[in-house]
Amino acid sequence: MTNVGFVHVAFSVSAIISGAIVLFANKGTVFHRWMGRVYAVGMLGLNVTALMIYRLFGGFGPFHVLALLSLGFIAAGVIPVWTRRPKDRWLQRHYQFITGSYLGLIAALVAEIVVRVPAIRPQSGMMFAAMVIGGSLFVGIIGGPMIERGKRTTLARYMARLTLRDQA
Repeated sequence: MTNVGFVHVAFSVSAIISGAIVLFANKGTVFHRWMGRVYAVGMLGLNVTALMIYRLFGGFGPFHVLALLSLGFIAAGVIPVWTRRPKDRWLQRHYQFITGSYLGLIAALVAEIVVRVPAIRPQSGMMFAAMVIGGSLFVGIIGGPMIERGKRTTLARYMARLTLRDQA
């Protein structure tokens, strides 16, 4: 593994762990904000290093496009928190884009695992593509509805705390 590959893996492990902690921690707390920063930095490092890896395609490829998309999701999830804009939807946008970025991260992890396990390692480019797409779709089919179910309760709890704080 190259130095860039090692750093890429380190950032990905950091993002996977901190992202899981953020998902399950109480929202709006100092701990949530700090772990969110760790997650955002992990994702930034992960995606920047992904843009430096060319071994698979020998040049700019589909995974580079996904890295740029992931950077966009992180920006779209963080900017509303900083700006509190749009005023009535910033929290929903933050939730949607950050959880979407984490879902994409887990899809990438599953795709990486399915193409690296020796017993099922794909032998052709078509099989590689099918396994990556299949693993990612599996994560989306399972994770997407879980995120949507959690959205209402998570946002309602946090909005109630914000309202109480504003009234005090």
